[in-house]
Amino acid sequence: MRLIKNNYVQNMSLNEIASRVGVSRFHLNRIFKERTGYTPRIYLERIRVKKAKELLLTTVFNSTEIGYQTGYQSVSSFYNAFKRNTGFSPSQFRAFHSGNTVNQELD
Repeated sequence: MRLIKNNYVQNMSLNEIASRVGVSRFHLNRIFKERTGYTPRIYLERIRVKKAKELLLTTVFNSTEIGYQTGYQSVSSFYNAFKRNTGFSPSQFRAFHSGNTVNQELD
């Protein structure tokens, strides 16, 4: 989990993560889901969206900049992941939640 949290901007494959922690891809997926309730891919997406939420509420960066800063390779992949996890587009989230604090879900 720490490897993903510390490297969420990089696009590491499941094979690369498994290799870095010294287990098979299958074993990593199984153990990760047992411990977190999420697959590594979903966990990474949630980390990225959490960071994007923080940036939307604490900076003036636009959605495109925030998407790239949080590891997304395209605006559409950022938008889709953000909407899937929050129910809002990034701009809707910023407008709706301005002045509120970001939920600390993944600490």
